[in-house]
Amino acid sequence: MRIDEIANAQEQLELLRLIIDNTWSAIKQQADIQARQQATKPRAATVKPPKRPPYAAKPKPLPKPTVTPQQQAKLQQQHQTQLVNQIHKSLANANTQQRITPQNGTQQIGSTVLKK
Repeated sequence: MRIDEIANAQEQLELLRLIIDNTWSAIKQQADIQARQQATKPRAATVKPPKRPPYAAKPKPLPKPTVTPQQQAKLQQQHQTQLVNQIHKSLANANTQQRITPQNGTQQIGSTVLKK
């Protein structure tokens, strides 16, 4: 059965208004009941996450040392002399290991023996 058959337009509006009002009042009652239940229910203690420790700011980089041209020339000379000394030492060690000594008419060069 349709509403059109038993009611005119004015009665249909009043019926609709009555349905909507009753629906909203039922929802309001449910919300009030839930609010009362929430108020009486003991709340669980909410645990806050631990705070992160504060960090110090990133330190500023140290300034690069400035080398004067005279200091740079002196350093270069020191490095060159160290290199020369190392080369002399390595050559001296090599010469002592590869001594040429005559033995019974033979010469020894390194581990090779030459006969005359």
